[in-house]
Amino acid sequence: MGYDTSLFERLQRGGHSCHLLRTQYRMHPSIRRFPSTHFSRDMLREGECIRDASRVPCGEPRGAPAFLAAPGDDSPAELRLAPYLFF
Repeated sequence: MGYDTSLFERLQRGGHSCHLLRTQYRMHPSIRRFPSTHFSRDMLREGECIRDASRVPCGEPRGAPAFLAAPGDDSPAELRLAPYLFF
């Protein structure tokens, strides 16, 4: 039935053209690195707006929120928030 093959792979095998996304505008660069390296021959890049935003310390205006701070935590905001976490 082909259930072990992704929809996109089946479409490609069926003759539909394949277009590679080269610029993304949502993921932090360190998150983008994994799919780019493992699935896109390292051709995926972040847009300039994401590159600029990723340089702003967490908790600063236009930066990511520093939501991992515990009450009374006085550590720098950039040390309290990682682009991704595993629990």
